[in-house]
Amino acid sequence: MAHINLEKLELTGRAFQCLSEAACPGGKLQYGDLVKPMCSRGRTGVLCAACTSEYYATKGECKKCTEVSQEDKLHLWGIATAVAASGLGLAGIAWLSRGAATEYWQQADLTWHVLKELSARQAVVLLQVAQLYGVLAALAPDPSTGQGASRESFWERTYVDALQLNLAQALQDAFRLQCLWHGEKVRLVFALASPMVPLVLLLTCGLLEIIKPAMGTGATFKILTFFFIGGARESAALLRCQLVDKGGATLGNFAFLQKLPFLPCSESEGVAKWVYTVGYCTGAVYVTLIPAALLFLYARQHTLLKHGKTISAQTKRAKSSWITELRSVKASEEPMQVNDEHLLAAAVAHMVVTFQGKVRLQLQDGKAEMQSSEREGRAPAELTVSSFLEGGDEVEEMLRSRAIMEMLVERCEMEKASETSLLSGAKEVFFKYAFCRFVWMEMAQKLLAVGLVTVIGTDDGLHLSLACVLGMAATIAMVQPYIQPQMNELHIFSLLCLAAAALGFAGAADPKAHWLWLSRVSVLLPFLLAAAQVLRPDSCEALAVRLFQESRRAQKGAAGGAGGGAGGQDRPLHLSAAGALLWWPVEIPGAPRTKRQLKMTKQPMKT
Repeated sequence: MAHINLEKLELTGRAFQCLSEAACPGGKLQYGDLVKPMCSRGRTGVLCAACTSEYYATKGECKKCTEVSQEDKLHLWGIATAVAASGLGLAGIAWLSRGAATEYWQQADLTWHVLKELSARQAVVLLQVAQLYGVLAALAPDPSTGQGASRESFWERTYVDALQLNLAQALQDAFRLQCLWHGEKVRLVFALASPMVPLVLLLTCGLLEIIKPAMGTGATFKILTFFFIGGARESAALLRCQLVDKGGATLGNFAFLQKLPFLPCSESEGVAKWVYTVGYCTGAVYVTLIPAALLFLYARQHTLLKHGKTISAQTKRAKSSWITELRSVKASEEPMQVNDEHLLAAAVAHMVVTFQGKVRLQLQDGKAEMQSSEREGRAPAELTVSSFLEGGDEVEEMLRSRAIMEMLVERCEMEKASETSLLSGAKEVFFKYAFCRFVWMEMAQKLLAVGLVTVIGTDDGLHLSLACVLGMAATIAMVQPYIQPQMNELHIFSLLCLAAAALGFAGAADPKAHWLWLSRVSVLLPFLLAAAQVLRPDSCEALAVRLFQESRRAQKGAAGGAGGGAGGQDRPLHLSAAGALLWWPVEIPGAPRTKRQLKMTKQPMKT
């Protein structure tokens, strides 16, 4: 196939520039160069873009199968040293501030559960930031595709690409399969396999769902989290053509696929037919089928939780206590039957927003009565920008209390639907959002990824990429979809950093400027913000979830006659003889600079 292309190029009587100076030392391919190839050793094909059978293709270069690159070793050691230095630096900062940190954790009664939950969600965001950073890196000059020259080399490209978690490419590179078999065929097989591997894993999850309901759905979302961006990128890259030479001259009918240089874009039969079939079919799955499945999930939860939106709560002051009652938002509805779990959700929502210190909660006759022995008022539980700006407005607290109540009621209804395997397996995804209806953000994030991998190779890739990234940042800023305020701000800040990285990559095409430093700094800033958020990992919403879960367990234990309470000896419950009265004292620490967390007292309060 390559020789046919060379003969066609020969007949044009034109000279084309190689994509990189290392590919052909002469700089241009002319008539004689094509008949007697003057490509550098290991190079062949149109514009010397392909590798011979004795060489393997990696990082846009052709390396001899027996060659060991010292440069790769130096880069790898450099990254390892930087990671180790960063770890030691963070450890040193933690050691120097150990007194303040210990005091804070003791005062706040911080549990590892809170920190672990926040850190796990941060890790997912940071991984996706790194993967999108690798997608945007296509804006930087790349000698292998003739995208101009830069004053400094973006040598991290290979390691950034590794974060795409391309299993097929990793297997090929690890075992040097191009050297064991015919290199051209190996590259073809793995180019076809790369976008298909995540889809095969998703198919496996479907079979697992049949065997063990709920487990397959949960595994599906994990696979989408780790492999979706890389799979979509490989699907788009499989169809991307090299249309011009290094000087910008159009190749016309001699354009070839960037991932498969031996295959011309004009070819439509044989191997090319398989390539285009795989590329377009997998692209359709990433662009339409997966977002459509997430849209179905959104519609399913909307139908399930529709009834819960007709319930509201009213809290009013009564002497030294607060009384919470449930009411229906439908004016023509008959007197509603009080749901104890919904009433408990309303009471918990009011407590975490309004009270500090010890609170006495009593459920009786369809009402919830709360008494606080200490001052009222809310202390910041999370480290966010809004925590510095908010002023304790009563209307704001009321709206936040109602939002927390709705969130808790949705969780309650979602857990009742556990017999529905699809929703049961997706509960972890639902519960990371403030409201289950915000699960549409999963679809929006997938569309952002496929949008970036699609537009990044176009002539206006920079502007379209900025529009996608900044549009998503604006959406999250307006909606605030995540249950933890820290996650909202981490997402927004990360997207802004990705926009700055895109500008840095695009500016690196200017050989007289140093723009790559902007991209390198931008990708590190989200990690620094995540480290700062760990200092205050809690929030009123997360506190409400923990308090509600503990209270539900206590309530169920009391209803079952477990006099000592289901919570254990350190969480005593007391019931009246008729079993109609359920109460327990709780403590929410309210000292300045402390987070507000549920703490059951060991001494029962007298009634």
